[in-house]
Amino acid sequence: QQSLNNNIEVPGSLLANESTEIHTEVSGRLVQLNVKEGAFVGKGTLLAKLYDGDMQARLKSLDVQLKKSEVQLKIAQQSEDRSAKLLKIQGISQQDYDLASLQVSNIMADMGIIRAQIGEIRANMTKLSVYAPYAGKLGLKNISPGAIISPSNIVATIQNTQPLKLEFSIPEKYNHLLNSGKVVDFTTVGSTIIHKASVYAKEPKIDEVTRTTKV
Repeated sequence: QQSLNNNIEVPGSLLANESTEIHTEVSGRLVQLNVKEGAFVGKGTLLAKLYDGDMQARLKSLDVQLKKSEVQLKIAQQSEDRSAKLLKIQGISQQDYDLASLQVSNIMADMGIIRAQIGEIRANMTKLSVYAPYAGKLGLKNISPGAIISPSNIVATIQNTQPLKLEFSIPEKYNHLLNSGKVVDFTTVGSTIIHKASVYAKEPKIDEVTRTTKV
């Protein structure tokens, strides 16, 4: 009699918990790049910023127009109030009152358009800044400040390695042995230290060519 070990040994790969290529949403000139290669950054850290001087100028111009319209609206509303009082004592015609009321409506409509334009510019300005989607380690940068870039350019890469993922495939006939929560042992190349990992998911589909399941 002798003891037999029913162990399944397969090759696997250690992967980052999350891995992302950082891109800008729009094209433009890069004016700020906060990518320190190999550094850890927190979620929401500003990584890159595109030129927004033209949008800032347009925004200031609209703000001035809006303030001017607010003053005009206040004057027009006062005029409308006086017209309403005069209309009650038949000091003016209905047509004169309607013109005063129409002026108020027109100014309010113009203000609505200006506010919409301001909102659109501010929304577009948010696309000019790129932030870290999660805490992680930055890779190598692919661009430098002053470059004209587009969404197809990779600003940098970021990876979250806390924790790491272990990915491997097992033959179909062993699929029932590795359910969620099952602990597996693994070693890395060049080391005899045994590490442990817990199964949290596996591919529900069997590969038709290799007849294996990815875990």
